[in-house]
Amino acid sequence: MYIEPKKRAAIAKLRIMYGTNEKKKHWKKKLREAWKKGIYPKELNNEEKKALQEMKETIGNSGLAKL
Repeated sequence: MYIEPKKRAAIAKLRIMYGTNEKKKHWKKKLREAWKKGIYPKELNNEEKKALQEMKETIGNSGLAKL
C-alpha cells in the first residue's frame, strides 16, 4: 500500500511517541481513538494532523490494520 511521504512522517512521529515494539505497539490504538474523537495529540502540528485525518478518509481502520 502506497502512503504519501507526509503521511508516513506523521505515522513515524506517532510510533516514536507511543512505541513500536510489540509490548508498546499501541500507536494504532491511539490513532483510531483520534480518528473517532477528532482530537489529535498536541505534539502533532497541523500538517501532521491533517495528514492523519486524510488517512482516515482514504484507508480507514482496515487499511490501518495492514500497516
